[in-house]
Formats: sequence, structure tokens, C-alpha cells
Amino acid sequence: HTHRPRTAPAHRFRVGRQAKPTAWTVERFADIEPEEIDWLFEGYAARGMITGMSGEPDSAKSLISVDWAARYTTGRGWPEGSPARQKPGKVLIFATEDDAAATILPRFVAAGGNAEQLLRLRLDNDRGFYFDDPQHLDILRQVTEQHPDIGMVIIDPILEHLRVNKEQTTREAYAPLRVLIKQRHIALIQIVHTNKRSADNVGSIGDKVGGVKALVGLPRFVYSVHKTDDDIRHLCRVKQNVGRTIKGSMDFRIVEKARQPVITWIGLGTATANDALTMTKKADCAAKLLELLRDGNNDSATIRQELTDLEFSKPQIDRAVTKLPDCETVTC
Repeated sequence: HTHRPRTAPAHRFRVGRQAKPTAWTVERFADIEPEEIDWLFEGYAARGMITGMSGEPDSAKSLISVDWAARYTTGRGWPEGSPARQKPGKVLIFATEDDAAATILPRFVAAGGNAEQLLRLRLDNDRGFYFDDPQHLDILRQVTEQHPDIGMVIIDPILEHLRVNKEQTTREAYAPLRVLIKQRHIALIQIVHTNKRSADNVGSIGDKVGGVKALVGLPRFVYSVHKTDDDIRHLCRVKQNVGRTIKGSMDFRIVEKARQPVITWIGLGTATANDALTMTKKADCAAKLLELLRDGNNDSATIRQELTDLEFSKPQIDRAVTKLPDCETVTC
């Protein structure tokens, strides 16, 4: 009789080829030199950082970016009255929704910009430019090396220049772009449309920013634009990770100059980004009221109760009634 020795428990693992370890170091924060923020517009845009700007259609997001570009190319100072922090520099703009000759250039000139300092990048046959394409990003690197005085890049809108549309892939695609603007010391301004989610389904104005959450998470600054019934528009902080906290809003009106819309800045106001949700809620109330009326329900008390059950307030309901077409108001 031969005794067989006990073996170790049968936990079997397949061992594949071991990847070469990644080189790494541990750094002490005491050895890191603190850096001053190199502001273009304090609290709003800084070199080496991303600023996001969102808002509904026709809220003047693009017009704000043109105003900022005009100010930077001429060194005119900033909307709240602060002087220019940089000498005039060049702005590189990527814009797919507005025509360069018919819209961007005349608006930029009307805003007082120096057209010699405004650039655009065109690929052969006017092919689309995508920041998550390594070859395209390398072109951008070469352009910024050839024009070292480019201090601002505007992407309007950002989703037209990204092929990825998932959270993780967007963050991965952004990584080389963030490194590039840091290396080239450029302030990146990206325009984002709001999505179509109703006010009932969002927790904050950040949830209304179109696309993936990375478009709010990755920029150091995120601002939203909305207008109120007095036709005053408000640029409001959604997120600000560095610098002195900007409270309230930067208010403005749109006026006509040289037959072009331009921004006239009013100054600091009291609006907040979440006020835009209230405005959206009012619009949702009017739409829901119209839907109920057209479904054949013409009892005022019943309609008001249904809207109240949907958490619309009495002032919102009253306001929605005044927004109805004349042929509908009699029913309500």
C-alpha cells in the first residue's frame, strides 16, 4: 500500500504573460512648486484650464464667446470692469453651427475684435475636426507651436468635435486634450447645449448640460446662460473649482451694432444658475396645460388640480394660462 501525500487545495489559476511593470514614483507635495492661476478673466477663464458654457438655444452662448474673443484680441479688459491681465493674443475658433463669413466674422468685428488675431483651422475638403482623433490633436499641437501667441481656443459646440459619446470614453478622450492645453498654456472655452430633460427630472442645472456628465466634471469652470422676461440675460456659475468664488450673475443685454447683435454688459446681478430650472419649469407647465386642454379636458378646477398634483405652483399655473393662445384661454 502506497500512501499518497496530501496536496494543496485545488485552486488552479492560469498564469499568463506578465505585463512589464509601469514605472512609477512617489512625490512629496512639499517638493511641488505652487503655481499662480494665470487668469484671462478672473473666475471665468484661465490659461491651461477648461471653461464650459451651457444654455438653451438663443441664450447667447456663442455671442459671449465672440465677445470674450474680441476682448482678448484687443486687450480691452473684461465685462465686470477689470483691466486686461494679458497682452493681446490670438484666438483659435472651431465653430460648426455658424458660418465664418456671414456670422462669426461680422459679429466679432462689431464686438470690437481684431480680425488679424482670430484664426480658424480647416482640414482638407473641410472635413470635420475631432479632438478625440490622435492625428487631429497632433495637428492642433503643431498649430499652437507655430502660433505660440494663441491664448484662447473656442470650441462651439464641443459635441460636434467629439466622436465618443459615453462617460468613460469621453474622459479618456479628453485626457490628451487637457494635457495639450496645459502644455501650450491655453484657455479652452467649450460651448455645450442643454439637453431636453424636463425640470421635473433634474436635480440641478448641471443635469441639464447636454451630453455626458464629463462635460461638467472635467472643466474647472462651468457657466450657464439664461434670459428672463425683461430680456436681461444672465451668465451664472454652475461650477468653479479654483479661484475666488463668483457670486451672483454677470448680466447683459443684446443690442444691435453695425447691423449685428452684440453684448452690452450691465454688471453684477443676483440671478443664479438654478433660476434657469424655474424658467424651464414654467415652460413645462404651459406645455402640460396645453396638452390637457387639447385632450378635451375643459374643467378649470380639474385641470388646476392635475397641475398642482404635478407640483406646479399657483403662480406657475396662472402664468401658464396667460401664455396660451387666445383660442385656448377661453377653454381654461
